[in-house]
Amino acid sequence: MIEWLTPLAAGASNAAVTAADVADDGSICAAGAFTGTFRFSGSGCFGSDHRSSGDQDVFVARMTATGGITWIAQIGGDSREEAHSVAALSDGRCVVAGRVTSTSVTIARQAIAIPSGDSHFVAAISGCASAAPIELTGSLETWQLFATGTGMVANARAHSEQTVHGIAVPPGSVIARFDLDTLRLSGVSSIGDAAGAIDVGSTSVVAAQQFSNELRIGARSFVADGPGDVLITLWRLDGEFVDAWQAGRARNDAPSAIDVGDDGTIRVAGTSEIDDTEANDTVIWTLEPGSDTPRMQVVAAAGGYVALASIAARGDRVFLAGGFSGSPRIGGVSLPSTGSFDGFVSEWNDEHEMLWARALGSSGPDHVFWTHAADAVVAFGLIGARFAAAGQSVEPLGDGGAAFVLRAALD
Repeated sequence: MIEWLTPLAAGASNAAVTAADVADDGSICAAGAFTGTFRFSGSGCFGSDHRSSGDQDVFVARMTATGGITWIAQIGGDSREEAHSVAALSDGRCVVAGRVTSTSVTIARQAIAIPSGDSHFVAAISGCASAAPIELTGSLETWQLFATGTGMVANARAHSEQTVHGIAVPPGSVIARFDLDTLRLSGVSSIGDAAGAIDVGSTSVVAAQQFSNELRIGARSFVADGPGDVLITLWRLDGEFVDAWQAGRARNDAPSAIDVGDDGTIRVAGTSEIDDTEANDTVIWTLEPGSDTPRMQVVAAAGGYVALASIAARGDRVFLAGGFSGSPRIGGVSLPSTGSFDGFVSEWNDEHEMLWARALGSSGPDHVFWTHAADAVVAFGLIGARFAAAGQSVEPLGDGGAAFVLRAALD
């Protein structure tokens, strides 16, 4: 049941929400990109036109739990800017990470010089006219920001060996830790060469990544059985390695999302080439407390394309969401596709038997991503054709896309 639908950057010629996060009070931070012009006449920016100054600008919005827009900030320069991830803090700030390719960029009306003309950044934004602090991270690409009681934890990737804020960063994937007040990098833990997914709890970080050949973490070495295996690793929040489990046992396995349930069960969603068919099935690896061997179960058979964007356990209920094209069978059921690429959300029991599934999409190509609230899912992304729900509609201009956020109840 869709409770509300909110267009973002409505009127821009091309727009998409690329990241969203739900705070403890249900309010939402959303970040995305747009070209063209849109108007927001809300608090603090009355009557202001947001016009892209280069090839593509970024917007960051704070939204209420009922879909209202509290404020919208803009990040732009004379070239292309991107938003990769965002975290919603309880004090009203949105921490956004992304990339700027201009020599000078304005972040929420605060000008900042980019020495190399291309850098990744982390910025805390508290309104449409204020942003503090802003930190450049060079070529340390930051994804999946999580706020903890003491700082920020992120899944990140360094394309080359470098030093960021006095911290030596090795090339490859790392778990990065940032100070919550200054946003300066405080430490990194290397997790190998391939980017994956992480989930952060109160005392630990769990990561899932693809690896090939041999991978050494801490004092342990792991050898892949095929072109790609999945490795699940457990870390303390301070970056100390705790344990690891090899999950893949097929020809080519890759993770896309991870969740740690309240009972400690680790679930990893991804793809696996079960048979020698060069076609990937969608699977879940489950590692129960006390077990050293993750079990794998197919949830969507090849025959179309299924990409799982999120997985979340709520007691004995497991929710899977993502996108699909073609005619795949998800949980043994074929979902009706409205356009060339649609989104879906589904509920499963703890034995991974599907209880129901719902498709979400328009007649155009849609790119739908998902995050989870306590009793709902929040969908965001790009709609390729007119879409209406809960008394509101989203419609792109021309061949572009329209940015949106919606909340749907799970009951």
